[in-house]
Amino acid sequence: MYKKIIILLGLMLPINATGSDLGDIMHQLGEQLLVVLPALYSDDDKHLKSEVTSMTSLLHKAGEHIGTDPGTRVNYQVLLEQLQHATQRTNTSMLKSDLRGAFAICASCHNQDKHFVRNYGISKLKGMDEFLAAEYSFMTRDYPSAVTSYRNYLESDPTDLTKIQVSLDRLLVIGLEIYADPELAANNLGALKKNPRRHRRVSQDLDEYHYHLQNVT
Repeated sequence: MYKKIIILLGLMLPINATGSDLGDIMHQLGEQLLVVLPALYSDDDKHLKSEVTSMTSLLHKAGEHIGTDPGTRVNYQVLLEQLQHATQRTNTSMLKSDLRGAFAICASCHNQDKHFVRNYGISKLKGMDEFLAAEYSFMTRDYPSAVTSYRNYLESDPTDLTKIQVSLDRLLVIGLEIYADPELAANNLGALKKNPRRHRRVSQDLDEYHYHLQNVT
């Protein structure tokens, strides 16, 4: 199990505003994410819809604090509509698909913003495995912690092909889009290639990713 660690909670959106009300909302969203992520990647998901509904309500409240930048407003609206659509699902698999899409919007927005904003309170990752801890850190812009956890997960002989692919993709995004450093991305994957206990699928993906990265560094 992932050790209990304390991290600074980052923004879920690039919001151009300050104030205790917004800070409270973002802190609550971060706490909600701690509940939603485990349910998203497990069969223990009977309360997932109600949790997503709560998250959607919080995001709606944050709307009045969103800045006037057109791009930010569009990203916010698309994200809100995606979550609202998810809450209307009666099929859990479809709900999870919508939720992953919403998180992809969050990640895409963060990639464009490229700011490390960690001033909305402190939260603990409790009882999360390395993959979930990595996802939480990635979504809240704690990229150094995300890299550490994704690498730890990939070095643990994982068997879940979806999580393996997500982890590799996130490491590439952090290296290439967040830090704009192809060499860093190559080094992250290169370090994993040295582990003799790698799962066969991880080995195949790493070899392919690393080959392409070497051609751009």
